[in-house]
Amino acid sequence: MRAGLATLKKIERENVYSVLEKRTEKFCNEINKIAEQIKAPLQAIHYGSIFWLHKKTESTIRTIIDIPADHKTQFAKLFHALLNQGIYTAPSGLKLVFYL
Repeated sequence: MRAGLATLKKIERENVYSVLEKRTEKFCNEINKIAEQIKAPLQAIHYGSIFWLHKKTESTIRTIIDIPADHKTQFAKLFHALLNQGIYTAPSGLKLVFYL
């Protein structure tokens, strides 16, 4: 119990969540910038330290109905391309990723 409380106090004292959010935002911005440069229809969105990669869309994806029909197929291609480069991410395009 003391270890847990000490950990929570350290997290609060060092603004860990704020740092994580800033790192995730920077990471997603870099992904979006590179995708833009190579004209890849990819978008990274985030909330806090959680992010999600998906096919770029005109409107914000808010529900599962808003996800493009070809998302599964397109994400599979991205997953295998990343894996071939030694980058592992969740194999399902419906999974969120946590940035640490």
